[in-house]
Amino acid sequence: MTRFNIHGLGFTLFLALLTALPALSIDMALPSLALIQADLHAPQTEAAAVIAIFIAGFSSAPIVAGPLADRFGRRAIMVIGLALFSLCAAGAALAPSIHVLLAFRLVQGASAGAIGILPRAIIRDLFEGREARVQLSAVSVMFGVASRNSSRSMSTSACFISSMDCFLMKSARREYFQFSHISA
Repeated sequence: MTRFNIHGLGFTLFLALLTALPALSIDMALPSLALIQADLHAPQTEAAAVIAIFIAGFSSAPIVAGPLADRFGRRAIMVIGLALFSLCAAGAALAPSIHVLLAFRLVQGASAGAIGILPRAIIRDLFEGREARVQLSAVSVMFGVASRNSSRSMSTSACFISSMDCFLMKSARREYFQFSHISA
């Protein structure tokens, strides 16, 4: 079994991506609010709740995830959190209604909150002194760059997607629900 080089750039990038995941999740949803509202026939307030409910899940998760990571290990919580985050992202993409979307976003926010606290704990566990400060600052700088650039790129891609009328997402959702209706 090969060990992961904790002193390399790859490890720092990995931790930075884990730290940036919640911000990226919010930045991806912001430009899509009008599309969510139109596609799911939801009022503007319910479409905007996609952000608020994600933040509610995100802010409450560290209270539970921190002690669990101390008890069962950082890796187990990270794997479970990333798997849950990915499953909820797929569920949110295929959500047939705004209420189902909100439920997936709540759980996705909680899993992002669990994942978001781990990089600092991992750095605290693995590094000391100057090396810990260097890792924390590198992760913080990469987080800032990712957050800054994600807002621009997500709004550009939302304009591109809206001009294509979300063809792929609508067809995937239509095919999924036609198939699930037939097999039920």
